[in-house]
Amino acid sequence: NLRRARLDVPEPDLSRIVAVPGDMGRPRLGLSGYDFDRLSEQADLILHNGAVMNFVLTYRWLMPPHVGSTVEVLRLACRRRATPLHLMSTLGVYLGAAYHRQLITEGDRFDDPTGLDTGYHTTKWVADRLAVNSRERGLPISVHRIAAIVGDTTTGTAKVDSYLSRQVASCVNVGAVPITADVIDMVPVDRLAAAIVALSAQPAGPDRHYYRADGLSYADLGTVLNEAGYPVDVLPYQRWRELILESTDTAFAPLAYGLPAPGRGRYHPRFDCSATWAAAAAAGVHFPPADAIMMRRHIDYLTEAGALGRPRQRTVT
Repeated sequence: NLRRARLDVPEPDLSRIVAVPGDMGRPRLGLSGYDFDRLSEQADLILHNGAVMNFVLTYRWLMPPHVGSTVEVLRLACRRRATPLHLMSTLGVYLGAAYHRQLITEGDRFDDPTGLDTGYHTTKWVADRLAVNSRERGLPISVHRIAAIVGDTTTGTAKVDSYLSRQVASCVNVGAVPITADVIDMVPVDRLAAAIVALSAQPAGPDRHYYRADGLSYADLGTVLNEAGYPVDVLPYQRWRELILESTDTAFAPLAYGLPAPGRGRYHPRFDCSATWAAAAAAGVHFPPADAIMMRRHIDYLTEAGALGRPRQRTVT
């Protein structure tokens, strides 16, 4: 993983990492009773970042690694003493009907899951609620709710199979981006990791939200793709959606069913993450704007990784 992410970790730091193989979907995280007890005694801080990033699998399949693992981590956090816990979650817990177009801050609750339509979001909602309920009962817990993650600000290294990467690849494949009011929110992975590390060194309790409301438009994505050598047109959303649904061999095909029909749209709140940005800045972590430069860096990495094919230019006639 470190090599894939192009992270050069000095040997003295690398030697401090001790891997304990387990299984998020099993009791005690797949650990023996001895190892589970030892971790509960020795851990000063727990960061739970495990997840199965899949928007196709149902609640039944995703419940063990999401809900089950959170239950086990909560047990770990209070087995011997109250160990601070930082849970990585998703802002998707607010994508229900009750919060559509509502202003959401880090302190707002998410009590109503009505409208969440994927196994991923529903299991993450339950796991998140378990953590929040446990905090209300006295455990020191912070929840970090994250939206779209893009490549490293230096190397561009990114996940080629993320939702955003798959969507970009499919836009290249069909030669089009949609006309839509949606924005592409982007948080670079290295700044996100730095913020989580810095903020987890502070007392647990406040939740953190990571969403860039100044995200890129899809028309701007089209401009970046064209400049990168991937000719695309800007098409009405309905036509673009038809092309995506017809392209059953693209990276986005398994997720295309989730594209809303024209006129329906998605439930989506308005996120105010100013408290998180201020806390991160005070800790020395600053997030660059979610602009064309950031997207181009992400696209260049996808090109290098072979996820987009070779760049080409339009034929001028």
